[in-house]
Amino acid sequence: IGLDSAMDLQREKWTVSPFSLLASAVYKNMLLVSEINKDVVDEAIDEARHLNNVYKDSGEGIGSSDHNHFIYNMLNGANLKTEWIDGSMTRVDENGKPLYLKNELPTKTMFEQGGNITKFNYSIGGF
Repeated sequence: IGLDSAMDLQREKWTVSPFSLLASAVYKNMLLVSEINKDVVDEAIDEARHLNNVYKDSGEGIGSSDHNHFIYNMLNGANLKTEWIDGSMTRVDENGKPLYLKNELPTKTMFEQGGNITKFNYSIGGF
């Protein structure tokens, strides 16, 4: 999405923001940073808008298991196959075999070594 569109999205009042869905998926190793593309971003926006319609004035709380289902919907909508295996959300390949994804998240050691983690911290500001 373009900068103007991104700024408009930032100004919207979200029940769960698309940025939060993306960051949570990355943080939970359900989505590699390198996999974030237009389809994934579009699905995050669609899922967030759907959640606004469902939850905005409902008075219902949103728990962590709800958030996992939102991520599940976003990933499957972007054709990143995800299944529930033994009660855990798991990314799978086209044959249904579990994928074990691992993002390299910044650590205190990286920060102490002068690593630039500003962009990452901004992207998961809700955590």
